[in-house]
Amino acid sequence: MMLVVGGAHSGKRTFVREKLGFAADDFVDAAQFAEGGVPAAFAGRVAYCAEELVRALDADRALERLIGFDVVILSLVGSGVVPMRAEDAQWRERAGRLGCALAARADVVVRMTCGIPRSSRETLMMRLEGRRARARLWKSSSCAMVPRRARKTIATAGRAPTSPVERGRARFARPRVLS
Repeated sequence: MMLVVGGAHSGKRTFVREKLGFAADDFVDAAQFAEGGVPAAFAGRVAYCAEELVRALDADRALERLIGFDVVILSLVGSGVVPMRAEDAQWRERAGRLGCALAARADVVVRMTCGIPRSSRETLMMRLEGRRARARLWKSSSCAMVPRRARKTIATAGRAPTSPVERGRARFARPRVLS
């Protein structure tokens, strides 16, 4: 399942239609499924307005109804003006919980901003892989107990900075006190 999230009118449906190749008749309003389950005719299609489903159901039951779809479109309703009525505040909280549960189950989470898609999970995984690689490098280096700033100072000690980057570092480096 793919989860596409974003603010109102951020290009979520256009992205699913144009970039993923779904037709206009593949889109189903998720609020229709509040009374019953998902009919077999709609399985494998696109459910939009998933946040409206939690007006009638709790987040767990709404999640069960949305699992059979290939793509689920969810508008982010948690930001903005805080609602005055308690029912609206509870709906926003249930919609947020549904979004968290869908994101946990989704293979790909795409966040739309101004019509630009960004895959959250890819970005996160790339960052985590980069951190793991840096951690492996840190553990395998011979000066693992020396802080990074000190390692750079030690590496350039005794010779003049040659590259522009090293000259900039030397220019703005803290003076070392030798004892």
